[in-house]
Amino acid sequence: MDNNKKNKQMAFWRHDQYPYLLCGTVTKTLSNDYVETKEYGAGTTIKPCLILPFEKGCELRNELQELQIGRNVAIIAVNLDWNNKLNDIKKDFGIV
Repeated sequence: MDNNKKNKQMAFWRHDQYPYLLCGTVTKTLSNDYVETKEYGAGTTIKPCLILPFEKGCELRNELQELQIGRNVAIIAVNLDWNNKLNDIKKDFGIV
């Protein structure tokens, strides 16, 4: 493993949308516990709630992405089911 990859880190910070975390590859750690990331660029500072070695960070990111995809599929299925029930009620009462 090359030394650069070995020292890479991934930061996670709170977000207001599911799964309530965002992440990025740390490019710079600042003295005030903030970081800059590759994804957001120089000058954009973020206060992470978690910093992991890059490989572990990728594992967590992938698990969060899979969780979000599963949630999205479940929400679509629930919406479809309830819309079908609504359409049945509207049909029973002659609402077009």
